[in-house]
Amino acid sequence: MITVISGTNRDGSNTRKVAKVYETYLKSLGEEVKFCDLCEMPLDMLKNDMYGNPSELFAKFQNELIVPAKKFVMVLPEYNGSFPGVFKLLIDACDIGASFYGKKALLAGVAAGRAGNLRGLDNLTNMLNYIKVDVLQNKLPISGIKGLLDENDEFNHEDTIALIKAQVDQFLKF
Repeated sequence: MITVISGTNRDGSNTRKVAKVYETYLKSLGEEVKFCDLCEMPLDMLKNDMYGNPSELFAKFQNELIVPAKKFVMVLPEYNGSFPGVFKLLIDACDIGASFYGKKALLAGVAAGRAGNLRGLDNLTNMLNYIKVDVLQNKLPISGIKGLLDENDEFNHEDTIALIKAQVDQFLKF
């Protein structure tokens, strides 16, 4: 199973729009896919004893979306030169061994600026390697996201979607 993670808890985010393209394409290829929207992450997870003693709701969230995944597609917006703290909180709150050891990840960055969150993707790569996740070397920085949305504020930029599909095809062989 592959879990596609929209790496922000911002409602109506452009990151979610891009993550949905990954999900749709993977499903069209017959892959078993689950979508992890951080807007749906349980709020009761943040507590003093969350490490090793997750709330019941977070444990359910983790056991449905993170633990059973063999691979992850992580789509992350640029927040202050890196990735959102809520995404780091997700990783920190999970049982690292059961959730991440020996798994694989594809990374895509989303930014209004011109770097497509490359710095954040590099930071995340280092962190994921530390927790024994193999990261596909082909990271996709999606820059100038606002210019890639159509008149209905939807993401369907054909050239970028072609790059997403090529990245996914490579990831499935990884």
